[in-house]
Amino acid sequence: MCGLLVVLGAGLSVAQAAGVPLRAGSLTAFVAADRCTTTPLAVRPGAVDNGTSQEVVLTGLPPACLGRPFALRVHGVQAALAATDTTGTLPSSGTTATVRVPAYEVRAASGVALTVSTWGLRTAWSASSPGVACRVPADPAATCTATLLPGGSADWAGNYQRRFEVTTPSRTPVTWELTFDLSDGAQFPFVASAFSDVQGGLVLVSTSGCAATPRTVTVRGTTAWGSYGTVHAGRSDRLEVSGQTRGTGSLLTCP
Repeated sequence: MCGLLVVLGAGLSVAQAAGVPLRAGSLTAFVAADRCTTTPLAVRPGAVDNGTSQEVVLTGLPPACLGRPFALRVHGVQAALAATDTTGTLPSSGTTATVRVPAYEVRAASGVALTVSTWGLRTAWSASSPGVACRVPADPAATCTATLLPGGSADWAGNYQRRFEVTTPSRTPVTWELTFDLSDGAQFPFVASAFSDVQGGLVLVSTSGCAATPRTVTVRGTTAWGSYGTVHAGRSDRLEVSGQTRGTGSLLTCP
C-alpha cells in the first residue's frame, strides 16, 4: 500500500500503478537541504553613488551556506524596492558575497528578504558607512543609518574630520545611538588618540578605553537641542567628529 501511494504521488492512475513492478530498493530517496544557519546574516549596501546602490553585500557567511542557491529582494518599510527577486548561487569559498540587484535608494531600504536553498534566513541590515554603526537601543528591530556626507571628509597631518547624517526608514520617531570604530582603516586614516565632537550635539555613552582593539566610542544625540537625537522617515540629524594623533578629545583622550 505504501508503494502504491508513492506511485500515485508521482502522477499515475490506479490502473497504471497496478502494472508497475515494485522492488525493494527501487525508489530513490528525496533529499532536501537543511537550513544552513539560524544566525542572522549581516547585510549592507555595496558601492553607493549619490545615495543609490546596485549591490547588496552578505557578510559572515557560514561554510554550510556556501555554494547554495539564493533569492533576495531589498525591502523598504512598506514594500519591496524591486519588482522581482534577484537569484543566483553563493560563492563556494570565503565569507562574503556581493550581489548585483536593481538600483535602490539606500536611505529608503530597511532590510533584505533572503532565502538560501528555499529556506528563509534572518538578516541584520546596516547601511552605515564604514567605521560607524547605528542602532536604536529602545527597539532592536528598528534600523538607522549613519552615512558619510558628500564632501564630509577632511584629512591633514595628524588630523581628520568626518561629517555624517543619521537617517531611518521608520515612520515613527526613533532615538539613535552611534558606535565609532576608530580602528577601522576603511573610514579613518589612523587610530585617533583624541576623538572629539565638533558641533557639540553628542553625549558620550561609553568607550572601549585606550588599550582595547578595536578602539570604540559610543554616543547619542543631546536632548538639549529639542528633537535632535530622534529621527524618522523624512527627518535626519547631522553631526561632525574629528580625530587627532595627540591632544585632548571631548569624547576620548588616550596617552
